Amino acid sequence: MPFSLYNRVNEKIGGWEPIEVFPELQSLIEDLDAAEIHSLHKIGVFFIPENCELTEKGIYRAKKSSMRFSRFISALGSVINVSECCPSYYLGGLPKTGSDGLYGIVWRDELTQVFFQVNTLMQHVNVEALIKSHGDSKIDSKERELVNKLVLPSKEGEATNSPPQLDTYGINQEVLAELIQLKAKKHMNNNDVTIIWNEAKENIPEELFTKINSGIFILIRPLVTNFCKITIKNLINIKKGNYISRNSRKFYGPFLDHQVVHSSYLPKLILKLTAIADIMAKKGKTNTPKGEYSSHFLKRASLIKEIKRKSITGKGGIKKASQLIPDSTIFR
Repeated sequence: MPFSLYNRVNEKIGGWEPIEVFPELQSLIEDLDAAEIHSLHKIGVFFIPENCELTEKGIYRAKKSSMRFSRFISALGSVINVSECCPSYYLGGLPKTGSDGLYGIVWRDELTQVFFQVNTLMQHVNVEALIKSHGDSKIDSKERELVNKLVLPSKEGEATNSPPQLDTYGINQEVLAELIQLKAKKHMNNNDVTIIWNEAKENIPEELFTKINSGIFILIRPLVTNFCKITIKNLINIKKGNYISRNSRKFYGPFLDHQVVHSSYLPKLILKLTAIADIMAKKGKTNTPKGEYSSHFLKRASLIKEIKRKSITGKGGIKKASQLIPDSTIFR
């Protein structure tokens, strides 16, 4: 429902006067009316199994997870099928066809939505939708080339420029794995915050962090007992490209770096931690497009402030006698 603006004209009797809405003010009101209420966060989650090859290919193709990791991501939120979920759910850019991934983890309340893209869940795709994406103008040449190779021809030497139907042809599993890796990389390399659950014996090499384009890493190392150690790796401090260089920050809300927490408390802590870290990472960007904000709360507050200013100055930019009190402007 659109907003109506009123200004207090007589504080003693509590009278209200409608504010004249001119085109410039009307445009701001419409922007506020259309602004997203929820604060949206997209977080990448990588599971690194015990014998995983610590390379980009190794972590993007991990398929099986441990029992402890499964319990952890299940406690983060609800597992949803993107092709069947409610339209109001935030999917972090995944198409509803399931061609780039069928499943994700969603946590939401009245003000916030967090979508977790998990590398093991991204292995499940709608292959039929993937094949139909051959003619999609949004996919790049590399993806289109792999889609062309995805379906094995039934006759030797038959061309695959026009991908045939699933029930007639077999699937090239190696090409499918490469295509899934490319799709997962496209989405998970675009996150400002990434969680890495590491069960490998070795620590993650530095070059792997640089290949995952993320500003803040939350590293979780499960311990022998039912505890986990959490470490923050803040690349906002050292990147010279996408992020501003700034002083190291070791505190994120209720969290202390290198903290050891019980597994039962871990999901709640991670939910708070990722939202705070995501806002910090967005604030640290130097290439944020004009008009974008680190949270929707800031956007709405900025629009309300501008509406108040415009309503005070009026159409011609001159203050009106009945509208000299900016803080008295209300929305009904």
